Amino acid sequence: MQSLRYLRNASWLRLHALVYAQKKRLQQPLNKLDCLLLLLLNEEYTRHPFYGSRRMTNYLHGQGHAVNRKRVQRLMQTLDLAGMALAPIPASRSIRFLSVPAQRRRYQPA
Repeated sequence: MQSLRYLRNASWLRLHALVYAQKKRLQQPLNKLDCLLLLLLNEEYTRHPFYGSRRMTNYLHGQGHAVNRKRVQRLMQTLDLAGMALAPIPASRSIRFLSVPAQRRRYQPA
């Protein structure tokens, strides 16, 4: 019984330590490189609001900045940016559920 109580307390302390470390990391002041990256991310997001972290990472690599995707995700999170994905096509509008004449009408070359 004593060991079970000890394990429960130890797991709670580990969780508390992880949350504390994450909050502390988020409260750290930004360095000059992070400020520059935030500026570039904000400008590119204004031009292309549908870009996610992967395309933003590719954009920053093209600008000559060696950053990984996790860092770009963290920076986008600080700016409250999120990529907009297209909604999936419902099955009722999918072409495979249309009859053959309807498929021909729908995809007739102009």
